[in-house]
Amino acid sequence: MDVRTALRLSVRVLLGVLLLVILLVAGWGLTHRDEARGLRTALVVASELEDVPGSAVARWGTDAPRATVVRQVGDLPATLTQPADGSSHPAVALLVPNGTTAEEARDAANLQRGLARAGLAAWAVRTPNPGSGLASDDSQQRLEAALLAIANDPTSRDSKLSLVATGSLGSQALVAAGTPELRSAIRGVVAVQPVADLRGVLQLAVTGITVGANGIERQHPAASDVRTVAGRSVVEVLQAHAEANESRLLDAVLEEAARSDDPIATLRGVPASALTPTLRQVRAVLDATDTAGFAAAWDVLPADLRADAESASPTSVAREIDARVLLLVPVDDSAWPSEDASRLQERLPNVRLVESDVLDPGASVEQLELGDVRSLAAALGWWLAEAGG
Repeated sequence: MDVRTALRLSVRVLLGVLLLVILLVAGWGLTHRDEARGLRTALVVASELEDVPGSAVARWGTDAPRATVVRQVGDLPATLTQPADGSSHPAVALLVPNGTTAEEARDAANLQRGLARAGLAAWAVRTPNPGSGLASDDSQQRLEAALLAIANDPTSRDSKLSLVATGSLGSQALVAAGTPELRSAIRGVVAVQPVADLRGVLQLAVTGITVGANGIERQHPAASDVRTVAGRSVVEVLQAHAEANESRLLDAVLEEAARSDDPIATLRGVPASALTPTLRQVRAVLDATDTAGFAAAWDVLPADLRADAESASPTSVAREIDARVLLLVPVDDSAWPSEDASRLQERLPNVRLVESDVLDPGASVEQLELGDVRSLAAALGWWLAEAGG
């Protein structure tokens, strides 16, 4: 899922919440106070994103946010939009991939303004990761240093923050939430279609088979975005582990693969005579045709290579995450299997997984059912009750 699609889906989710105003008026909010408060926050955010019926009502009683300022957190560029009073507030950070276009940056800025109008200190952090693969160790450490700086910023209430991210950046957010340095600082994560683990997504990309939390295998068409994420994740891990005696040749191969739309095909196309020892082992994984062959090839990869692949995967730290996590995925997504999110859900202590047609960019507003919007909005309210606290 590209950044612009993800941001537009965020707008659709928040605008869908406007349909629930009648529920609040009818007394639902009296018995679900935390969620009602969270839903009101969502309404205010939505009102800033797009001019729709009800926007003026949702903005009533709120003040326009302060002007967005450019900041640096750790060594990463960021912007901050604060509520009107300029005091400390619950902080929310949007993770924005490197290479974001000007139009995508404007969408993120509008979302920041909506969050700030709703009483949140809204950050947008430009990550080193372009958002098309799981991050290297260096990229993850730089992001975590930036998030720690935000938590300790005077604008962040109680030295805590929440995170919103999509795809592989959602995976980075979850890995950060499981680290000892940030575990107590990150209070909530919204992850839209995160990658659960490198091993699983690579197995899907090369064999077309996905495995659920219950261990059951099923065929799933490995769409191009799955292959891109899997391939570029492998490249990231390999680039961090190029051995001194083979780095020149391996670096050249990996640079070519990193520029490719299909890194797996590029790595498979390297002539056997040019394969380094490390790449020869990786090639055996990429050439697997079934799960047994994949597992056998994976298990003989160098231990440090497998350890780095695991450390970039949210499933490795999921049980250590204290944050309230909302996982959002489309229903019956042909591009990405729901099993990926279910493996995460099974391990996370405080989580809701929502499969919703609201997240399907192909579904028109007329096709959306009120029940689907209500369930998504209730989950969003559940999350915001913690993140906005």
